[in-house]
Amino acid sequence: DSMWRNVRKLQRSHPDRVRIAPTSFVLPEDWYTWETARKHQPAALWIYKPANSSCGRGIRLLRSKLDAQEEKLLERKSGVVQRYIDRPMLINGFKFDMRLYVVVTSFDPLRVYLNAEGLVRLATEKYDPCPSSLKLRTMHLTNYSVNKHADSYVKNLDGPGAAPSGGGSVGADEEDDDGEDLVAEESVMGGAADSDSDQDGSSDGGEDEDDEEPCS
Repeated sequence: DSMWRNVRKLQRSHPDRVRIAPTSFVLPEDWYTWETARKHQPAALWIYKPANSSCGRGIRLLRSKLDAQEEKLLERKSGVVQRYIDRPMLINGFKFDMRLYVVVTSFDPLRVYLNAEGLVRLATEKYDPCPSSLKLRTMHLTNYSVNKHADSYVKNLDGPGAAPSGGGSVGADEEDDDGEDLVAEESVMGGAADSDSDQDGSSDGGEDEDDEEPCS
């Protein structure tokens, strides 16, 4: 939520240059603004992530028309909700996110070091935008802590020639802390879906995860 507030400040100062995230709302303070947006976009899907959480816990995919229980829950919970990108890029039909790691040692002059290795995380169930799939966590979430439990999960064998045969993690160490970065992960995915293409990408989304197991 703090990241989105800062992104919004940048957008107000540079509206034509800062386009790094979908339409977003910080709850509960933006509840009525989001309610208006849902009325104007009845066919839209939304992704909700609670504040101060990780490992995919509490993430929900929502339709614009909420039921009474969902409204009661979200009206009083702190979190960020964004317009869900339902036509993401894909890798062999699977959603993914990509993380690049940088160290900023100076802002004036600007000095940034980019790590040579990054991390790609994949869902373990092929993506289907059908609304009936919104509760399928291993389709819409790329979190390692969620997908490692799937029967189709393929453990990453990092090294020369290693490649995924399905969903799972690729690249850097799998034992990632899986902390949620809503704006960054969503902004990776712009583009139309093409299940026949080898050049695809993803967002995070899903339903509540009630178990509180450690993020390993």
